[in-house]
Amino acid sequence: MTAMTAEHGVGGKGGSAAVFVRARAGARGLAGVVETYWYRRSSVVVLKPHGSLTDALAVQLDHKIGQLLERGLVKLIVNLEEVPHATTTGIQVLVCARDEARARGGELILVETPKNLLWIIDRLGITEALQFMWKERHALPVLAAAPGRITG
Repeated sequence: MTAMTAEHGVGGKGGSAAVFVRARAGARGLAGVVETYWYRRSSVVVLKPHGSLTDALAVQLDHKIGQLLERGLVKLIVNLEEVPHATTTGIQVLVCARDEARARGGELILVETPKNLLWIIDRLGITEALQFMWKERHALPVLAAAPGRITG
């Protein structure tokens, strides 16, 4: 069993402070962990899953997204840079999370999506059900300008 550690703090320059929570899993690196960053001024939350988006990580991601939406944080970015593989369950979590964010007046954008995941999403015929942007820095201003409830 690997010991878990957590770091909490505030980072950023000038007015772009980000409240972040970063969990770290000892020898395994960050596999199986979902990092969360909150850009407080714009109420944008970035989630960054680490590892294959299979059942266990998909459930964890779904739970975190559900908690954020319940708190009124409806502007979400999911950075998939560290996700080498996803099952249909993992992809279904992303589609349902986007639908729920939109139903609450927000949005969910996927960034840094690996080519193999784009291929799977395309083969499933659900590309239109998700919104993609190349980098997190491209999605932040889009969501920051979007209406959405600001809490916290």
